[in-house]
This record gives sequence, C-alpha cells and structure tokens, in this order.
Amino acid sequence: MTGMLASVKNLVEAEFVFNAKVDIIDLKQPEFGALGALPVELVTKIVEKINRRCPVSATVGDLPMNAEIIFNAVSEMAKTGVDFVKMGVSISTKPSLSKKSRINFIILCRTIRFLFIRSRLKSKYLYFILVSSPIS
Repeated sequence: MTGMLASVKNLVEAEFVFNAKVDIIDLKQPEFGALGALPVELVTKIVEKINRRCPVSATVGDLPMNAEIIFNAVSEMAKTGVDFVKMGVSISTKPSLSKKSRINFIILCRTIRFLFIRSRLKSKYLYFILVSSPIS
C-alpha cells in the first residue's frame, strides 16, 4: 500500500494537507535541519485541530545520545497526542568508534524503550532515525 506523508510546519499547512486527504501529517521545522522540531505548544494545537481524523507524526530533533535528554524530549512530544514520535540519532562511521557507537546506541534504545513503555504515553510509536556521522 502506498500512502502520502506531508511535512508541514504550522497550523495553516496542516489544515491544507488534511483537506487534501494525506495519509500522515508530519510536523517538523526544516529551518532547523531535516529533523528540526516544532515547539510542543504548536504541535499540541495542530493535534487538537486534526482531532484524530488523520495520523500525525512529530520529531523531537537531532539530540545528543543521552537517555535523560531524549526521554524528556520524547515524553513532552508524546504528551501532545501525536501518533508517532521521531528522533535522529547520530552513529559514528569511524572504524575505531563504530563498535562503541553501536553498543551505546543499543543501550540507549533499550533504555528509551523501557522508559517509553513504562510511562504509558499517548503516542503509539517511537521511531529512531539513524544519521551516520564521521564524529562520535
């Protein structure tokens, strides 16, 4: 099945793509990068306006690999009621750091998953978007 995801950065754009009958409304701020996050308050307004008539996703941005920072950002975004929470995670591509990066990423994913499940947040899914980086 093929569907249409439309990325928007404000309420006017969200209403426009909703009326165009897209399959998923994706909330992000491209001025802050490919995974730039919108303010939580704006995401809440858009989610309330769409009122579960269309799935909504939102990103928390590119965050440092710190479980507490990530969990707090994901928790705040999930409280908005979005259906999908997305985040970027940088993984080093340097051979000397790649094994350490993979281990840290696995630990981070397990920690976030555990906290996410335990918190019973409104959002249904948490997506990790891997971003290869030459630095650790």
